[in-house]
Amino acid sequence: MSKSRWIYTLIIIAVLLLFALIILFQDPREKIVGQKINYTDFLTMQPHVRDVTIRGDEATGHDDQNRAFSVTLPHDPAIATRLAQSGVAVVIAPAAAADGQSWEKTLLVNALPLVAYLYLVTLPLFRVAKSIDALGERLDRKSVPLQE
Repeated sequence: MSKSRWIYTLIIIAVLLLFALIILFQDPREKIVGQKINYTDFLTMQPHVRDVTIRGDEATGHDDQNRAFSVTLPHDPAIATRLAQSGVAVVIAPAAAADGQSWEKTLLVNALPLVAYLYLVTLPLFRVAKSIDALGERLDRKSVPLQE
C-alpha cells in the first residue's frame, strides 16, 4: 500500500472516530421532546396536561394521551403554581448550562476536546504510517537483486 493510501485511510478513521465522539458527548437535553406547540395552544390544552418539566423558559411534558410536547413559556413566575393547582405534576429543573455563556467560552469548551483528539489520536497514527512507509523502503532496498 502506498504512503498516500495509508494517510487517507488514517484520516478517514480519525474523522469517523471524531463523529463517534461528538455523538457520544451530545447533551440529550438539547433535543426537543415531542411536538413544539405555541403558548396559546398550551393554555387551551391545560386541562389535558398530565405532567410538565419547566427548565428556564422551556417546558416539556405529556398530555393525558401520553403525547409529548414542548412549549416556550413567557416570563411568568406563577405558571408553575397555576399548573399545580390544575392537578398537573410539575417539575422545576435548572436551566441548561449553556444559557448565558459567551460564544468564546462555548467555542473554547468545544474546541479543547477536538484539539486533544487530534493530538492524541491522529498524530500517533501519522507516525505509524510514516514508520510503515520507512520500513517498506528498507524492505525494497534489501530485495533488490545483486548485479553480477
